[in-house]
Amino acid sequence: MSTGEDLNVIPLQKGDSLCLASPDVGLFTRALEQGDWVDEGQLIGLLSRLGRMTPLRAPTGFAGPGRTRAQIASPPPERVLTPVGYGTTLYELVLVPDEGQGEEASLAPDPAPATLTVSAPQSGRFYHRPGPDSPPFLNPDDELQEGTTLGLIEVMKTFAHVSYHPGKGLPDRARMLAWVAEDGAEVHEGDPLLEFEPL
Repeated sequence: MSTGEDLNVIPLQKGDSLCLASPDVGLFTRALEQGDWVDEGQLIGLLSRLGRMTPLRAPTGFAGPGRTRAQIASPPPERVLTPVGYGTTLYELVLVPDEGQGEEASLAPDPAPATLTVSAPQSGRFYHRPGPDSPPFLNPDDELQEGTTLGLIEVMKTFAHVSYHPGKGLPDRARMLAWVAEDGAEVHEGDPLLEFEPL
């Protein structure tokens, strides 16, 4: 389990294939599509437990030595909310050869821009602070590192922590520059929440 509210899924080797399994009992939703790529630390779905949505992430090293990503081979579940137990397979993955990864990597932008953004992992109402009279989780010039809480996203009166997770182009340590999304603003999945720069 990573810091904050997020949970890491469990990598399981089944014969020649690699699977990602549920870390807990609940209802699995927001599944990725067949053919999508999964990177270390990536949000790969949500687990509803007792009415609370918990982000599920791919753990570091899940694809094995020398690999940081894999491709989903299985179709998504038929149900929007699929009941799962501990160890239930969520995805079957295909491990591509290293040269395939090199090809894919060459398509990615090379140097990271000086100013980066953190995106919303889901749609909802974004809050900078834990309560109306509380100070914000972050202020400009604050440092971001693994597990730093950035804010809250509310969906139907359920609040999920948004945390900083390095990987996928995000540095291990960074400095917040400014909020992009206003406190209490409606955001959509993928919308930028804040700007930061690498340290």
